[in-house]
Amino acid sequence: MKQSFGEWLDETWNEPLEADWPTKHEGLNRLFNGGFRRQHLLVLGARPGVGKTTWMVDQAMDLARRGIRVGICSVERPAGEIIVKACTNYSGGDPRPDELVEELSNLPIWIDDAGAGLTVARIRRMVEDDPIDILFIDYLQLLGHERNWANRNAELDAILQEIQALHKEHNIQIVLLSQLNRGVEDRRYKDEHARPISYDLRDCGAIEQTADEIILMHRDDLYREFPTNDGATELIVAKNRMGPTGTVRVTFYPEDNKFTEQRKLK
Repeated sequence: MKQSFGEWLDETWNEPLEADWPTKHEGLNRLFNGGFRRQHLLVLGARPGVGKTTWMVDQAMDLARRGIRVGICSVERPAGEIIVKACTNYSGGDPRPDELVEELSNLPIWIDDAGAGLTVARIRRMVEDDPIDILFIDYLQLLGHERNWANRNAELDAILQEIQALHKEHNIQIVLLSQLNRGVEDRRYKDEHARPISYDLRDCGAIEQTADEIILMHRDDLYREFPTNDGATELIVAKNRMGPTGTVRVTFYPEDNKFTEQRKLK
């Protein structure tokens, strides 16, 4: 719809600058002007084993406890594994907390673990059938498309465009998990302090352009000859449409399936 600059200015001026819901991490909230935001696409990228799925579940449980309606679409993990992570997270370590079953059952979380059959069309049906506020998708490179494409990169670009349309049409926040390529490993041969960058987002050149925010997870301990298993994790905000970039440092507690912020934003 064509509008004058003044009309667009009036609409934009009246939109709130603050986010809709805070994340678990105060450092991210400062960078993102409050936290998660409707009609935004946040991409979380990491190498395998760094903790993408656990971070997703940790955030989802925190949101659901506050009554925010959460959807999880998983290709990577079956629903049973996500449930175990969620129970451990909620109870503080017990994967089957009998005394908390009723509380857990009442949390506003919907899960679809379609596996290799997960497409954006199926995700769209889930959003239409069960109104939600925020949707987590695990993860981009495992999603499929109904049409045949000349190559996988073109298919992923099309999937990303449909995901972008989805969050705008339904006024939701989407958090899209994504694999990183081996770029950080290759750079560490020359620089032991190398960190992931947006260019490492795997197989889909449109991610950096399309995403409103990009977080790259990094655990330096995974690259050490003698790991300390200290759980130190960096959340590198590589793109932020609403504010500055930066790094938030958190600690991963595998026994609880939680990430806890330990230091202030650097």
